[in-house]
Amino acid sequence: SAVFYALAGAYVKLSHIQGGLPSTQLVFARGIFQGSLVVLGLYVCRDPKGERLIRHPFGTGAAQKLVWMRGIIGGAGFLLDYHCMSVLPLGDAITLMSLYPIVTIILARIFLGEEIKPMHVAVTVASVVGAVFIAQPTFLFGGGTGDAPTLGYITGLLGSLCLASILILIRKA
Repeated sequence: SAVFYALAGAYVKLSHIQGGLPSTQLVFARGIFQGSLVVLGLYVCRDPKGERLIRHPFGTGAAQKLVWMRGIIGGAGFLLDYHCMSVLPLGDAITLMSLYPIVTIILARIFLGEEIKPMHVAVTVASVVGAVFIAQPTFLFGGGTGDAPTLGYITGLLGSLCLASILILIRKA
């Protein structure tokens, strides 16, 4: 998945630079493609009772609220991430979006009451440090033009918050 995510980031960056496509149009195109695959899967797959999943695409009962929340936060997260990738150097954007593990363990503690063990902290820090060394963001390693918009950094951080929130909602469901 990391390879596909990096390829998506490169595509977003190229689409913005070469074609001038706004991040919102890229999110829309991705949503149409992904939504088509989901609808197909809902039609083909069946639940344990043998009913097609398309009959209850958003689940039933209490899970339905979590599915809607996940969809709204996920959509916002994609808009934020794609904007971040389109306006910042790609290394900066990927580094900011790779901060979600740190946010996730904090949110898991707050909302799920999960214990944060020293191993969780060590692995999370190692993950983020690894992402930083691979992406080599210009705000740490230099080499940038210095004209990256502040809003791009804010959207990258908010995108990480959205991704962490999605993981908490999935765990809660």
